[in-house]
Amino acid sequence: MCFYHHLINRVASMVQQYTAGLNSCGHFFNLVSENWQQFLPIFCSMGGKLTRQTFRGLFLTDWSPEGSNDREEEEETIFQYDDWLIKVEEGEVDATFEDLLVFVTGADHPPALGFPSKCEVHFFSQEPGTRRLPYASTCALFLYLPRGVREEEDFADLMSTALVGSLGRGG
Repeated sequence: MCFYHHLINRVASMVQQYTAGLNSCGHFFNLVSENWQQFLPIFCSMGGKLTRQTFRGLFLTDWSPEGSNDREEEEETIFQYDDWLIKVEEGEVDATFEDLLVFVTGADHPPALGFPSKCEVHFFSQEPGTRRLPYASTCALFLYLPRGVREEEDFADLMSTALVGSLGRGG
């Protein structure tokens, strides 16, 4: 009886108030209760594994002006990035799209109603004689990639090191 009280009776008035509030908006609670299967994708994450196409669809790229030196270097990096994403999809690298999404957003799946804005890919220039890793702003949903990465192995190593360091998977 004590269990029943704590599980049901103690919260019953709060649940009744909640449902009454939802029903005050066009009988919304009743509508959801009667058609719960149609509302399931809205209230629950239904996503399975992310694909390269769905992952890329979450992002916009912030390009430098066309014809600039920065733009050429950004295109080289994006080429390597896209190639690396293909390897992620094919399981050829030790990372998943979920790992990369956690790196950029802090979430392993897109929210049921989507992110508040598109994630963005931005670029930074490497200082001569230094090696900066890709990084992210989970608040702004920005992924920062270095400009001018021409070699596939260099890009893969940069991404692997950045992901392992941020996710605590290695070391």
